[in-house]
Amino acid sequence: SCGCIVREQARRNIRGKMTTHGQSGTRVYQIWLAMKNRCLRKSNRQYKDYGGRGIAVCDRWLDSFENFYSDMGDPPSDAHTIERRDNDGGYTPENCMWATRQEQSNNKRSNRLVTHSGRTLTITQWARELGIPPMTIHNRIKRGWTIQDALKKD
Repeated sequence: SCGCIVREQARRNIRGKMTTHGQSGTRVYQIWLAMKNRCLRKSNRQYKDYGGRGIAVCDRWLDSFENFYSDMGDPPSDAHTIERRDNDGGYTPENCMWATRQEQSNNKRSNRLVTHSGRTLTITQWARELGIPPMTIHNRIKRGWTIQDALKKD
């Protein structure tokens, strides 16, 4: 024998399935699968917001969890998930980072960005910083208030 059968048997787990990286049960592997499913599976409930609008997984990561893991590593905490810096860009090493849900909420397409005193933040970020409910700021702007007045605390 050339030894191929021995190598193949060594790569099988207890259930007889082939293993390569030994991380199929890890959180980072599940994140990789979910990323691919959002972009590739039309039956995925999030497909319309990802694959349906042209968001793709780069070739380097598409069929290689090992490459994904080599580029991204483990999330820093259980609170971190994968985030694209450019919301209209694909999943690539250059465009992805680990971020918390709160950090990700600042990068949504639906966010309203408000510039005041040379700083641009989302309404939620302004609200958090100024101690004003986000809906108060939103409603003030909707009613035609200036940004300066909308961001004033009563």
